Amino acid sequence: MRSKLITDQSATNPKCHVGTNIIIDVGSYGKESDCNIFKQSRFEKKLYADKVNFPPDAPLPGDEDGVPQPFIVVGDEAFVINKHLLRPFPGKSLINKRRIFNYRLSRARRYIECTFGILSNKWESIPYTNFDF
Repeated sequence: MRSKLITDQSATNPKCHVGTNIIIDVGSYGKESDCNIFKQSRFEKKLYADKVNFPPDAPLPGDEDGVPQPFIVVGDEAFVINKHLLRPFPGKSLINKRRIFNYRLSRARRYIECTFGILSNKWESIPYTNFDF
């Protein structure tokens, strides 16, 4: 099975329907770690060079007067933090706010992984769009 990088843009892009996912096939096998696959991708290089064509920052849906938020990619502890990449706070003895953030980020990651699992069970092969990063 090839590994996929999956992001949920519904929270930060008001033009997307709730639950909209982008699935990016980065061309590796499932036995490789997500972080190593990501480090070898053109997407990673462009992300850290701030050259990915993300939608402009916008307030969250239902909070039109709020602070504009960036489009994000959700990662785990192995990824390096970036304006557009959220990862959990490291460590076990965290202050309450950080522990809650980690819990909520973990729920977002599970939601994304479950969505992909549902899609792959529904169809044997999911049609892919080639993105030129």
